[in-house]
Amino acid sequence: MVSTDGIVENIPRLYDPLSISLIISTDTMASLKDMRRVDLVVPYQQPQPRPDEVEFSSTLSSTLPMAAMMTRNRFVGWASFVFSLQTWLGQSEQTRRNASMPGYFSAAMAFLALAIVYLPLFLPPAARQSMPLTP
Repeated sequence: MVSTDGIVENIPRLYDPLSISLIISTDTMASLKDMRRVDLVVPYQQPQPRPDEVEFSSTLSSTLPMAAMMTRNRFVGWASFVFSLQTWLGQSEQTRRNASMPGYFSAAMAFLALAIVYLPLFLPPAARQSMPLTP
């Protein structure tokens, strides 16, 4: 291809009818005969879980109730309760065997944290008596 200033450029053509017909012919040829060999098929094997894997969900489900009790924040209390229930109900058999604390303990702790957060509604704190000002 020659440009306007006389320099030859090697620009490939975007539309080449020969290459399109080659693609069509190989596509139809592949559909006629299956090239996969049955003797080379490897069945799927699920990888074994590593025993040293850290469980962040159990860590969060045991620390969020403590954060709710310390801050007396209701949103954190509800989040800890829901998260610990999800962790407890979603435990696998391997996690149950390797866990240091059963899942229902963290759910019970989250429920207690929720009760402590709402405790001032039912048992209001005693009103402070102000000291009289001395002259």
